[in-house]
Amino acid sequence: MSSGQSTIKDRLGSEECKDHVKNCSLTMKIRRRNYNDRLSDLPDCVLIRLLSTLNIKYAVQTCILSKRWKNLWKLLPVLSMSYFFFETLCSFDKFVSSILSLRDDKTTLQALHLHRKGLMNSCLLKRIIEYAFLHNVKTLRMRMESFPLCYFSSHTLTSLSLATIGSSTIFPNSLNLPALTNLSLRYFVFRSSGDDGYVEPFSAFKSLNTLILEYCEVCDEKNLSISSVTLVNLIIKMSTPYSCKFELSTTNLCRFDFRGNPMKYISKRNNNLSSIKHLYIDVHIGLDVENCPLAILNWLTEFALIESLIVSSKILEILSLVPDLWNVDFPYLRNLKSLKIITFGPASSIPHGIDDFLLQNAKSAKKSIVHLLRNLSQSLKLCLCHGFKAVLVSCPSSTKLLVDSGYPIPMSQRKLDSVEENLSLAHGLSLSLARKHLKAIQGSLIAEDEVRPNAAKELQKKLCELKKR
Repeated sequence: MSSGQSTIKDRLGSEECKDHVKNCSLTMKIRRRNYNDRLSDLPDCVLIRLLSTLNIKYAVQTCILSKRWKNLWKLLPVLSMSYFFFETLCSFDKFVSSILSLRDDKTTLQALHLHRKGLMNSCLLKRIIEYAFLHNVKTLRMRMESFPLCYFSSHTLTSLSLATIGSSTIFPNSLNLPALTNLSLRYFVFRSSGDDGYVEPFSAFKSLNTLILEYCEVCDEKNLSISSVTLVNLIIKMSTPYSCKFELSTTNLCRFDFRGNPMKYISKRNNNLSSIKHLYIDVHIGLDVENCPLAILNWLTEFALIESLIVSSKILEILSLVPDLWNVDFPYLRNLKSLKIITFGPASSIPHGIDDFLLQNAKSAKKSIVHLLRNLSQSLKLCLCHGFKAVLVSCPSSTKLLVDSGYPIPMSQRKLDSVEENLSLAHGLSLSLARKHLKAIQGSLIAEDEVRPNAAKELQKKLCELKKR
């Protein structure tokens, strides 16, 4: 025993020494708890909100931390389930089934995100859908090979995003979703039930606010009729060479984003498009431009009252092919306040004077040019065009978008490996630390064709915390 310890014992006595040691031990435990496990001291509502940002697999794994965390995952209002994090589809299916069985049955389900390749057992898929609707789900996002849409019936669902993998699915002409406000469909087929030449699959959604159609088709050369008095935002992306013919009857539509092959007229039935204030137009690179110049000119006359216009340089190149363009009577775009031109690399050229043609009736409109690379995703283009700040990370082989100030950019699983390097380069982290952190968050923050509000902000915050360690 050292002299310092003997002095303490002689001064305090044997019993007092024991009390002193106990007090020191208790103090150390309190300090360890205060400095190392402050997270567990947070109220349940905060911890549940944090866990809700994770893929459910990682949320469940927190149950081994302590008794405090044992049952928290069962109370999550958000379930994000992806096959990415499992070695086999069979193990993923068993995990999903267990989650539905063990989750607290009294907890309302606000959102369900399901991503799986291949065909899922029909009984399990039916169980998932019925479970979600039984628990009053509000947001449902599914990316799968097929969907049993006959089971889709809910009075609480407000947001629905469906994307098929590998094959197209027939979208029914009506679904019992009276509260639906946001609908996103990818690779679906619309089929008419009548002989009037029109397909109207959205007329039953009386509260629809936002509609996104990506690479959808219409059977039997019918016209897709988009008719809604509540629709405010519309995004349409078409594939080449197929051109889906559509018509708008949307008296309150404010924003329209289009990428594809423009047809000559967008509103043949004399429907008023004056409500549209923001327009984005782009075309495919390999588009046959023979019939496009007049079609684009007709579009600009139909959207005569827009306040902001975003066009690609390709659109302007095609528009410049209109015969004797400068002699065309063009008393339109008088309300235009903003013109943004998107160019793609140094090879792009903006025809001389074409911007002056567009702005001839709006001399005070603000003009800007945004330079992008063609290999960036369409989502990146839209985000940049609409004013989001993007963080671009340069790699030896390509330039990729990581995150921006408030909007995560969709990335496929194929690109996630390079994101680890991007994280390291962009934020000064070691590659191993970037890889470790990314694996814990990639399922909820970066997933193929999925966008979750504020996810990028959460990612940036976590990265800043890592740099401080």
